[in-house]
Amino acid sequence: MIKAIDLRIGNWVINTEDNQTNGTDNYVKVYGLEQNRIKHAQEGGFHDEGLYNPIPITGEILLKSGFEQVPQRNIYNKVPLVGFNYDLNTFKVMVYHPGNTLAHRLLTDIRHVHQLQNFFYCLIGHDLVIEF
Repeated sequence: MIKAIDLRIGNWVINTEDNQTNGTDNYVKVYGLEQNRIKHAQEGGFHDEGLYNPIPITGEILLKSGFEQVPQRNIYNKVPLVGFNYDLNTFKVMVYHPGNTLAHRLLTDIRHVHQLQNFFYCLIGHDLVIEF
């Protein structure tokens, strides 16, 4: 289950309403939020947050989000941005400052798509586009 308070409009989640959580067919985009309720379609009403689960981050999802995999590693760099990468082994984000030796590694695990979307938005200022 995912809490509505942890989401933003535009986040992707799994709809478990049909009791099937296999594949991207159950991935839905959040269109509206109320206290403990989520709207996942442009048309239609709000549903209890208990009907939704977070989507685990995979290499395939990172590629669909505009990341490129570093050869021979489970590290993905966001393209065309310089200095933002995700390590699939440790679930950590690293931010580099171009032209500088400074780097920041977020210590919190980011294991789900909505967490990565929210962090990316806070850091970059625009949504992380994912093409499912």
